[in-house]
Amino acid sequence: MKRVVQNIENKVNNKIGLISLLLALLGLILGLLMIYTEYSQVIIWLSHFFKYVDLNFMRVDIFDVRGGTFTGGDTFRSNGLHLAFNFVFLLASIVYVYTKKKEKHLLQFIYAVIHFSTWVSLLIFVFSQFYRFTILEPLAIVFLIRDLILLFFSYIVLKITDQKLRLIVQNNEFPESEKQEYVKASKYKRFVHLIIDTFLYIGLTFNAFKILPRDFLNSLMELFGERYSLTILFLFSSVIYYVFFEVLFNRTPAKFLTQTFVSGTEKIAVKSDTILARSFSRKIPFNTFSFLGDTGWHDSISKTRVLSLNGNKRNYRYLLVLPAIALFFILNYLFNEFREDYVTYKKQNGILESEVKAVKYGLENLKANDIISLKRTGGHYYDASHYLKVLKIDGESLTLAKIEKTYKQKTLEDIDFLYELNSDDFETVQVNKDYIRKGICNEYTFFNGYKDCGFKYFENEENMRIHSIDNSFEPVIHFDYMYRNSKDRITVEFESHGVACALTKVEILEGDIDVDARLPQKITTFNTDFELSVTFKEKVSDFKLLLVFNNEMDQSIDYKYTFESDGEFKLDLTKVHE
Repeated sequence: MKRVVQNIENKVNNKIGLISLLLALLGLILGLLMIYTEYSQVIIWLSHFFKYVDLNFMRVDIFDVRGGTFTGGDTFRSNGLHLAFNFVFLLASIVYVYTKKKEKHLLQFIYAVIHFSTWVSLLIFVFSQFYRFTILEPLAIVFLIRDLILLFFSYIVLKITDQKLRLIVQNNEFPESEKQEYVKASKYKRFVHLIIDTFLYIGLTFNAFKILPRDFLNSLMELFGERYSLTILFLFSSVIYYVFFEVLFNRTPAKFLTQTFVSGTEKIAVKSDTILARSFSRKIPFNTFSFLGDTGWHDSISKTRVLSLNGNKRNYRYLLVLPAIALFFILNYLFNEFREDYVTYKKQNGILESEVKAVKYGLENLKANDIISLKRTGGHYYDASHYLKVLKIDGESLTLAKIEKTYKQKTLEDIDFLYELNSDDFETVQVNKDYIRKGICNEYTFFNGYKDCGFKYFENEENMRIHSIDNSFEPVIHFDYMYRNSKDRITVEFESHGVACALTKVEILEGDIDVDARLPQKITTFNTDFELSVTFKEKVSDFKLLLVFNNEMDQSIDYKYTFESDGEFKLDLTKVHE
């Protein structure tokens, strides 16, 4: 077996750089593709397969990156730490290849993190079998094999690249010609170790807490509270983290990065019990501040020291990684702001086309008691907030009552009732139809939205746009938004702002689609969770549906609407006038 491992080491030795370069490129490219391209189950699984570490820093949202395509589809989220890790992985591989294996500490840092993360992943996998037996599932086997290969390869890389040092540390004997290089690590480096290793053991062990029995976690939280329970768990995980690395490699990932290692004091070699004592003594209160003196407590107690391999030289070149990562997050933020604005622009114009058509029809066929719904144009375009009730029509001349909605009014019936109770309290104006036409917005602009259109119907208010012209004695069906659950399906949510009604029939008029809806389904503004799902059989394409609604007050009356879409942004809900 030893000979087999030796043969593998010999073959891998000259290919570490190229293999690392390939792994880093695959991880980075697939991570970016998952976020910034159209939904694909294949890309999602491949990106998970080539995700080499599981860094979840207590699920802090600041590390999330958003992406998605310029369609109306889902916006994917991903942990930006994984992308940042693969970016550093790629940089480390390039440096290793370019310097012909001389600059290896950044690559060692990467493989140290991968090695520990893989152990955690395997541990979670083993414990998960007690709750859900997945060992025979094809994907579970594939990921298990992936983890075993990564575990073995990362260990081989660390062993090969650190072979000379391991022999020296094992006997605690340093070559006379190199003794001047092995100096005591500076306080600057010790501080860097503290920051990086703390971040890593929290990020790498957080997911492992899920394998702990729920009863144990509940008892721990009852005894110490949620905050202190988490602190206790991280105390134990930090001991495991330090023992693991310093027993196996005499170095934590941060020490690989700063080219330092743990050594025994003069003529005393480092053993497992020494590392154990060193790791537990780290938990002595105020141990961190002990380094303000000459020797830290966990060094003096365990009779160990941390030595530097490069005479404490500071190589600031690798600090350029930090602004590069920061630049990525900034560019990602700007891209997604632009993407969000673009998708909103396309959606609002798609919906607006339908609204304008209905408003113009309603204006030409205006009746007494119709209610004109207004929306603010200064960004609050989701809910109608003001209304004009038609009291009298004389050709082009109109008598209108101005009604400002309060938080209690949910439907047009409520608005009508509010007016009937307090009709003398509302301002009445005599205008012509052009007064209404001024509030028709024909375009949602890319940067300004509705700000440059609409009309000031109410004093001390911003401009309003005409949203719809309806009658409170009929169903008033609106769709709030459309979102895509996957590459081949969209979901539309409906609600009624008029009398209560129920959707009783959905008929496909055009399009190669399947429609899923719970029928009959009562639709009101209080029940806004009604969904109609459209699944495309081949590809996203145009479709047209006939929707039949039944009046809840008089079930002999049906109302028909057509719902039409181009499958992405253009949405049209039109009442069928028979």
